[in-house]
Amino acid sequence: MLAPLPSAPVCMGPYSDKSISIYICRGINLRVICDSDLFVNYREMRSEKYLPLFETKRARGLVLFRSFAVTLFVGICLILFYRVSNIPRDGEEGRWVWIGLLGAELWFGFYWVLTQALRWNQVYRLTFKDRLSLR
Repeated sequence: MLAPLPSAPVCMGPYSDKSISIYICRGINLRVICDSDLFVNYREMRSEKYLPLFETKRARGLVLFRSFAVTLFVGICLILFYRVSNIPRDGEEGRWVWIGLLGAELWFGFYWVLTQALRWNQVYRLTFKDRLSLR
């Protein structure tokens, strides 16, 4: 029978090796390697004693941007459909140029989808500069 996982990792240690301490956390099968001076217990982090170093805010106007991104995605899909469905026959002039353009548009579409992963949920992190020196 498996033991229930603790709500927060139970850490034992430090097991020192020169200047790096290794904390072994049970329940999640991880080894957390950190400097012994910087290791802070999770419960202590949640207390009032530790103030956050930054604030995270969501960007405004995401609905407008997402609707624009969806229309661009539909346009890219329509262009790819046109390229695939109208490839010139073997021996026609411009066949390899057409296939080259199809490859370039496939690459552009793939790159565009990858970059949307960063832009879909935009957040801004505002640093509290006065709290940086307190740690």
